[in-house]
Amino acid sequence: MNDKEWEKYEDEMQPRMDSLCENKQFLELVTLMSVVLEKELQDLILKYEEFINILSKEQHIIFCTKSFKNKNRMTLGQLKKYLSVYCNNTEMLNKVEKFNKLRIKTVHKVFDHNMEELEMEIKSYYRKYFFKLLFEMSTLKCELLCKIMNKR
Repeated sequence: MNDKEWEKYEDEMQPRMDSLCENKQFLELVTLMSVVLEKELQDLILKYEEFINILSKEQHIIFCTKSFKNKNRMTLGQLKKYLSVYCNNTEMLNKVEKFNKLRIKTVHKVFDHNMEELEMEIKSYYRKYFFKLLFEMSTLKCELLCKIMNKR
C-alpha cells in the first residue's frame, strides 16, 4: 500500500477490523482482511517485477511482465501462487496460504463448518498471524525498494 492507503488502513480499516473482532463479527472481518492482503500481495508482486526489470536490463535480458495476467483480477490464491515465483519466503507464503484456506472456508463453504469453530479460527488467525504477515510483507517491500534505489 502507498502512504495514503496505509493512512486509510490505520485510521479507518484497522479500527473497524478490531471492532469487528471484539463484536464477534468474524465473517465480516475475513472480508476486510482479504482486501488488505490482496492489496499488499499486488503491491509486493509489483515491487518484485520492478526489481527484476532493473536486473534484466543490466544483463540485457528481456523480461516482460505485461504478458502476465492482470494482477488486479487475480484471486488471493492466484496472487499467492504468482508471488511464489519471485519470493522464497516459505513462512510468509504459508501464512498467506493458511489465510486463503480460512477465507475459502468462510466465503465458499461456510455451511460445511461449525460456526463457533470457524469463528474461533478466524479470531485466532487475526490475532496470531495477520499483523505479523502484514509486517513481513511490508518489510520485504522495503527491502526491495532499497535494492531498487541502489540500482538506479
